[in-house]
Amino acid sequence: MAHLEANGFRIGRDAKRPEKLLNVSRGSATVNIEFNATDAAAKYTPGSKYSWSIGSGASHSQPWLTKGIEGDGWLVVSSVLAPVLDVSDALVDNVLGYVGIDPSRQHEATHLRRRAVIGYSRGFGVFHGYEEYARTRDNA
Repeated sequence: MAHLEANGFRIGRDAKRPEKLLNVSRGSATVNIEFNATDAAAKYTPGSKYSWSIGSGASHSQPWLTKGIEGDGWLVVSSVLAPVLDVSDALVDNVLGYVGIDPSRQHEATHLRRRAVIGYSRGFGVFHGYEEYARTRDNA
C-alpha cells in the first residue's frame, strides 16, 4: 500500500473497518475493489438490469424465480441472448473507449444479430438501427 500511495494513488478504506479496502484512485479515475454486480448491471446494461436479478436468483438456486417459465425454444433463447448482446455492447464501449476507437462498427454488427434473434423468435424484426435501440434501451 505504501508503494501505491507514494506514487500518487489514493486508497479508500471503510470508515468503520480501516483494514477493509474499498477502492483505489489516481487523478479522477477510481476503481472499486469490491465488485457490486447489481450496480454494474444498472450502469452498463440499463435496459437489461432486471435480467441480472432473475439470473442471480436462478444461479443461486432460488427455484421460485424460474418455476413456471415456459415458451417455445426461440423465445427462451432470445430471452437469454438479448441481455448478453447488451453486455457485449457495454464491453465494446469500455474496451474500445479505453483505447480511443469508435465502437460503431461493432455495435452495428451486434445489433444485426440482435435483430435476427428477436425477429426470428417473435416473427417480426427490430427495424430501427443501433443508435435508436440504444437510446430506447438506456432510457427504459
